[in-house]
Amino acid sequence: MFSRKPTPPSKVESDEVVPLPFFDDTLLLANNVITHMYVYDTVLDAKKLSDSLERLAQRPGWRKMSARVRKNGKGKLEFHIPMEFSETRPAISSTYVKHTTSIADHPIASRFPKPSTAPAVVATTEDYEPLLDESDCPKKLDDYLYKDRSVFGLHIHSFNDATIIITHVNHSGLDGIARKDIMDAWLFMLQGREHEIPTPCDFHEDPLSGLGNDVSSTHKLAKRKLSTFALLQWARKNILDLAWRTPETRLVCLPSGFVEKQRNAAMKELAATQAGSEKPFVSDGDIIIAWLAKAGLSHLPADSTRNILILSISYSKVTIASTFSCRNVLEGSYLPLGKPYLANCAAFFNTLLPARDIIRNSLAYTAQKAREALKEQSSLSQTEAYFAYVRQSTKNKLPPMFGDSNMHFMILSNWSKANLYLIDFSAAAMTPTDKPITARYMQAVQSPRKAMELFVIIGKDALGNYWLSGSRTKQNWDIIEAALNREDYLFESLSGA
Repeated sequence: MFSRKPTPPSKVESDEVVPLPFFDDTLLLANNVITHMYVYDTVLDAKKLSDSLERLAQRPGWRKMSARVRKNGKGKLEFHIPMEFSETRPAISSTYVKHTTSIADHPIASRFPKPSTAPAVVATTEDYEPLLDESDCPKKLDDYLYKDRSVFGLHIHSFNDATIIITHVNHSGLDGIARKDIMDAWLFMLQGREHEIPTPCDFHEDPLSGLGNDVSSTHKLAKRKLSTFALLQWARKNILDLAWRTPETRLVCLPSGFVEKQRNAAMKELAATQAGSEKPFVSDGDIIIAWLAKAGLSHLPADSTRNILILSISYSKVTIASTFSCRNVLEGSYLPLGKPYLANCAAFFNTLLPARDIIRNSLAYTAQKAREALKEQSSLSQTEAYFAYVRQSTKNKLPPMFGDSNMHFMILSNWSKANLYLIDFSAAAMTPTDKPITARYMQAVQSPRKAMELFVIIGKDALGNYWLSGSRTKQNWDIIEAALNREDYLFESLSGA
């Protein structure tokens, strides 16, 4: 009748105990497990892959990859980082399944989608989750607390003609940029270029511990920040989505040339309608954000006056003018220059618009508004003001929300500049090759609970196709899929459902 609580592994006295960085020490992150699946149409050397990752995790500065998540006597999370490794307690928790058939003969792996020739919903990621179950991938915080499992883990499926690489991470340890830094360093290990691997920031220190304490300016959206009362009102109105409805995660392919065509049209429209000498600019990411905003509002009436809050996370490390990266903004003032930071360091910039303006206007309108919001909210002073709000919130350090209690809330996360699709594992090929070996399919799974109305720009593959994913109700996904099936690729004929 009553289930017995599992017992955590015994403490290893030689482990180094390290507190979580201030902004990472939240149940919101610790209860979030991110799993990435990469599919390669080549046989890769599984031992070489796992051995090189194991050696990386034993290098100075990179040992945080091997951290075990534990609770101390006060119930506070901390990292236990091994000082010694063995076959029975490796740095990286890894598993391996060898299939003696072609990937085409596997009942699940044979169904990975191919690029579409027009914008289309091509897959439901839940259909492939049995591949994660086979590998005992973690899905919740308890899978770390009650097992001797590293914060970054690996699973490999090998077929006679293909390889599936699965990485999983507890979000309290790493964010998207940190995962990309690990992938880049892993490739250096495989290529015999260990001397080129940079040493990360010292994980014993918390360089962001003072972020948000000394604020020099108010946040641009300070007047639109939701009060506790307004936030509770919003939660009450959205209780079904927040607590009971289960989102489906579907994958969308925007074929090569589609985004470029829409971006060129937007640039032409903006140039024709704007005065002044400054040449207008929107990126591929801005155009996709605008496209996803239209798709995400396709279930609302075209004359809706409901405000929409587009919450965009950007992990790319380019100039502030083109995208938002906390690491770039904070380097030199909080973070040392040129060192990977193996922790969380991402913020939200917010675009607040009436839903009808997004529905009725072209992609150029919303893309430009997103670009303007990025420019306004991505400076050092604005980043400090943002984290001041995080610091002032509850003990779970929740991000601030802006808008009103009647808004439709979307989260858009852009991973395209990380170039995950272009990660080249040719150095691990069983048959030597001079050609790049890049993923022909990839997906990300969030567990144990998927956030409703979360859309991700996964990236562009080697053929120029953009891949996106989104988590929303089946009913709302069906509206998007129906529009694309009737070739309404810009959602121009929708009046709601």
